[in-house]
Amino acid sequence: MTPSQIALISKEGNVEKLVLSHFMKRTLVTQSENLKVIKKHFKRDVVLATDGMLIDL
Repeated sequence: MTPSQIALISKEGNVEKLVLSHFMKRTLVTQSENLKVIKKHFKRDVVLATDGMLIDL
């Protein structure tokens, strides 16, 4: 799934907080660029999850 698709689905789904996890090794080098694309289209909170992270719902 592309960053633009992630943003569109999240926006259409009226998501309040988008938490991204389970990153593929090949996308780690472009993570900051992908985050910029998502934030360009999705104006709510976006979180890049890390191992052991706790998130309040």
